[in-house]
Amino acid sequence: MDRQKQAGFREQTDRLEQMRLRREAVREQKDMREVLAGYGVAIRGRTCRCPFHNDKNASAKVFRDGLHCFAEGRSYDVFDAVMHFEGCSFAGALEKLSGGSLTWEEWMQSRRVLTKRRQEQERRRLAAQRWKQQAAKVRALREEERALEPFSERWCRAANALPYAVYLLEALQEDELREEKV
Repeated sequence: MDRQKQAGFREQTDRLEQMRLRREAVREQKDMREVLAGYGVAIRGRTCRCPFHNDKNASAKVFRDGLHCFAEGRSYDVFDAVMHFEGCSFAGALEKLSGGSLTWEEWMQSRRVLTKRRQEQERRRLAAQRWKQQAAKVRALREEERALEPFSERWCRAANALPYAVYLLEALQEDELREEKV
């Protein structure tokens, strides 16, 4: 059983390595100017209107390996362009650009990676939201403590709740730091 797991893991890493090599080969072979021209994007010299948003002026600079939109402050590669124009996934863009079809395993692996990336983004967004909420509670308690008459009932509640709220805020920060190290 252990050997079967090792063989399966080795096979999976080989497929991932093949897909990575295929992706790098496509990046080396495809010129962004040719890809954009194929989709009807007018390029003057090395500038064009950014095809990724409604651009009135030529705010994007086109390079051999990609495009940088100065209006958005973002860079795109050939895969982004094909995904945008074709409305397909990364796996579909890789297939179109490489001229070969992806195996089911390669497609599933790309979906798993994409799903994992989206889950991580959602986790970070929620962690940031929790941190902001807790920071707002700490600020509110500190303001309440400063504004109220010392040793009044509300002041005592705020003074007692503040250390715990600060503790929770620090715990959220430590959790995020721990997650980033892993």
